[in-house]
Amino acid sequence: MNRSQAVIQKVDRRGSTKILVAAAVVSCALVALRVAADETVAPLSVPVKVLPSSQGNDSQDGMQNQVVMQRPRPQPTTPGGKLPQYQLGHHHRTLPTEAELNNPTLRLILALPAQPILIDATITIDGRPFLMARERRIQQILEDAAKPAPEVTQPPAETDAVVDAVGTESAPAATPDNEDTAGDSVSDEDASEESSESDSAPEDDPATAQEEAAETTEPEEEPVASPTVPEYTLPATVAERVRRFVAATGEAATVDEVRWLLTNWVDGPVLLMLNDNFQRFRANQRPVFNVLDADRDGTISAGELANSVAAFEKCDFNRNDIVEYTELAKVANDPKLRKPQHSGPGKLIFRIPDESSAVAMYRRIAARYPTPNPGDQPLLPRFDVNANGKLDADELAVLKAAKPDLSFTIAFNTKDSSTSRIEVTAAGSTLSGSSANAADSTGSIDLLIGGTTVSFSAVQSGKSDPISIGAVNDGYPILPVIDPNEDGRFTIRERRGLIDSLLKFDKNLDGSLSNEETQATIRVCFGLGPHVHRELVALRQVNPNSRTPVVTGPDWFVRMDRNGDNDVSSNEFPGKKEHFADLDTDRDALISAQEALDYDERNSKPASDSKPTVVAPPDKTTEETVTETE
Repeated sequence: MNRSQAVIQKVDRRGSTKILVAAAVVSCALVALRVAADETVAPLSVPVKVLPSSQGNDSQDGMQNQVVMQRPRPQPTTPGGKLPQYQLGHHHRTLPTEAELNNPTLRLILALPAQPILIDATITIDGRPFLMARERRIQQILEDAAKPAPEVTQPPAETDAVVDAVGTESAPAATPDNEDTAGDSVSDEDASEESSESDSAPEDDPATAQEEAAETTEPEEEPVASPTVPEYTLPATVAERVRRFVAATGEAATVDEVRWLLTNWVDGPVLLMLNDNFQRFRANQRPVFNVLDADRDGTISAGELANSVAAFEKCDFNRNDIVEYTELAKVANDPKLRKPQHSGPGKLIFRIPDESSAVAMYRRIAARYPTPNPGDQPLLPRFDVNANGKLDADELAVLKAAKPDLSFTIAFNTKDSSTSRIEVTAAGSTLSGSSANAADSTGSIDLLIGGTTVSFSAVQSGKSDPISIGAVNDGYPILPVIDPNEDGRFTIRERRGLIDSLLKFDKNLDGSLSNEETQATIRVCFGLGPHVHRELVALRQVNPNSRTPVVTGPDWFVRMDRNGDNDVSSNEFPGKKEHFADLDTDRDALISAQEALDYDERNSKPASDSKPTVVAPPDKTTEETVTETE
């Protein structure tokens, strides 16, 4: 609180009582979110995910392998063409001050459903503030541009070869001596025709002789001069572009000019914020909830929960006993059953604004918290202490100086990416030891904040200097959790545990699931390079290590398993019930691959020699069914 008051006194030395009260209230509101024992949650640390190289040229590589009569698609060269997923407006291209260059900490506002929170992210690249990576690159570009341009050995121009060929062919035709030679080479047929024509034509006719000479003499071709200026090519490096700029202007390039070039024409701003539309594209995807909520009242009641397996089985359109994600989505998106929804929550993460952009940012944050009744005043974010519908200069000053609700350290290492890590260094009172989880397998830190699970991660790929930041409402709040192996399918065996998996969301233990209990996870990602969109476009991983080893059954078992779920159901089994019961030793109404192997072992026959006919007697019906299965 003393720190916040000092900031306010510095802003207004008159010490207005109103300002001090506002500062105290804001400080108390921020400190109230924190807990004295931050060690209960922090530190939590996970490694940074290393993404493979960008796949932007895969389509072109594939086109080169095909015989297509069309030009290759031109590659974008400007940031607007290369980075359509990020905000590149003019207000994102401001030049950093000296203090900002040496400050590795960014202060952000994350607009969670309950209320916005303050986040501090200390980001370093190779142990230095992240902005210094671009500055080191600028210095390297200036040094390279000052060096002489490398000599480029070009192959002989095609026009030179044409000139040589023309010279050797056309020169002899231009000399009078060669005219006789050319005449001697005329064929006998041509000579006879000429002699007949000469007999019929009058002797010593000048006009006729001139026409004959014109017909036998080839026109003289103009020699083609060699090019004196090399063909223009795009600069391969930024240093070459700067070198050309210096040659054209006659003046040495400055640091600001190279920085402007990188920002506006090459790589874009140093700090890249994800586009708003990208943050909302998956926000309303709730297929499981919509399928189970049969009456569309916004709650999965106890009866609907008990009927969940039957509701899933109705989505099995191809009747293969497997319910796939796409089949669930088809039912959930039925316009006859779907309730109208808004476009999504929109932007979730903001930088602390300055006075010029504070009004616009405040309106966008306030839009995240609508009122139940349209006529009521909008709910104001907790940072607007005087409730005047904007962030005043005094409130901004307190906001910049107040202690954050969450503090992160993201250390990127371009030389050894295995040492790059993201770590929570301080957390607030809305977090507890039981609500925090750091999983190295998923590369994410999951925190429960105000009833919403927030997943933090970091990614990097290659060597680049921009820092990208994005947050998305991940959608699909239930689907990844209830799919144990995350393969996009619900088999018969998996559906048997569906109700137990759904009850994990029942936080108040009332036997039903509400919208609040099934809120979608919000994912926040920090990236070295423009790569956070590649991480956030995919669904989050919940059970990456839950896949159990797959047991391969004998050949007859594989042939019977028509839907490929590694189980043979009674619908797939071609034999009689008593034979099915003989194989189903655990009496779960499914023959597993292990049970099939055990059956072959009991009968002392290798699995490779086993036949389906051993299981079922060779009656007429069974033989026909086995033939169809094979």
